[in-house]
Amino acid sequence: MNYNTISGWDDKTVERIIDWVKTRGGIAAACWHIKVPIDFENYTIGERLSAKLCTFKIDSNFQTDKCIIEGSKEKTYWDLQIEYLATQLKKLQNENIPLIFRPLHEAEGNGGINGEGAWFWWGKSGAETYVKIWKYLYNKLTQEYELHNLIWEQNLYIHTADSIKWYSGKDYVDIFGYDKYNVKNNRHDGKTSGPNLSAETNIFYNLFKFGENKKMVALAENDSIPGVNDLITKKAGWLYFSPWYGDYLFDENINTKSDIKEIYTNDYCVTLEDLPNLLKDLESTECTKVKRIYDEKSCTLAPTKKVGFKCVLKIDGDIKSCIEEKKMCLEIKNDANEDICKNSPSSDNSKKCKLNVEKGNECQEYNNNKDENEEKNEESTDIKNDNNQNNNSDNNEKNNDQENNEYYYKLSLYLFVLFLL
Repeated sequence: MNYNTISGWDDKTVERIIDWVKTRGGIAAACWHIKVPIDFENYTIGERLSAKLCTFKIDSNFQTDKCIIEGSKEKTYWDLQIEYLATQLKKLQNENIPLIFRPLHEAEGNGGINGEGAWFWWGKSGAETYVKIWKYLYNKLTQEYELHNLIWEQNLYIHTADSIKWYSGKDYVDIFGYDKYNVKNNRHDGKTSGPNLSAETNIFYNLFKFGENKKMVALAENDSIPGVNDLITKKAGWLYFSPWYGDYLFDENINTKSDIKEIYTNDYCVTLEDLPNLLKDLESTECTKVKRIYDEKSCTLAPTKKVGFKCVLKIDGDIKSCIEEKKMCLEIKNDANEDICKNSPSSDNSKKCKLNVEKGNECQEYNNNKDENEEKNEESTDIKNDNNQNNNSDNNEKNNDQENNEYYYKLSLYLFVLFLL
């Protein structure tokens, strides 16, 4: 992904992503290669430059640490690039297309927390500055530009114990990515040439520990695809692999035809024809049953951003049906006079409460003042009486946890080798 305001070309990345996901049913990922002028000191903001006058490497007088300093020329430039990128990513969000987004990749380079091993301008000022830039980009895209279709993937290495200082934190990263290029160097299989089929189990589990065993870890880029036998035997659960283009995939010294065929046809690898039509599933499923659960701790599991009181909205059935914006239960309102109105909606008319759930352009109201027949027929407001409420709440929370775990486990299987870039 080469979107920037100074140089480059529009290679129709967004259009190709839309086609890949909507027409072919694939999963899309992109790495943002953002360039800066080599002679930034004499550059005029907004000026277009030829490719030879721009770089994403460290050979520029662009001062990375000033990217987030208010009033600096660097920040003005950085904000302009983010704005242009956001206009492109919005096109994907408008099409309800998620994207595995890998910006500012390979920041640590050859190692070191002060940028001494950096390959690119975003890493040359060191880990502390890099983390600030990452968080700034995250906040700009998610808050200012309201982009919520991005799965944030951060490249990390394990050169030393200090490598973890390049990690931007659990609230800013969804997936870890590791770029594996070890056919010629850094081999651990005792060979000096030919495909390197090692699963690199040590690297996988060290990165997994970075995320406190809660972040998925992928081969965001690689030369040789790890051998399927090594992956299974050593339990290196890389989320997906993604060979770089050209010779990295077709050179027999990197990936042989037999090795590629073996892993693509093995049940261990989920390929395009094995993927369900996720977008179709989302569009055809509605949030049908609405129940109240009164455990505050489980509020974080609710498919909604706004909870107006200390309870949670639970969607029965398939949780993924509430991911799509048009089907998502966006807001909960409590119109009761009582404290939290714990029995609303219920058959207890004395409470006189109303639960108002807003779903897209629809608005369903659940009112306690219903006759007995309405209570029986209203499947979406089937709330147990007070005597069973505590047990029901505990069971619902466990079911909610189980549904979420099952869904994300399945999703982790879907994210794999099929990538656009």
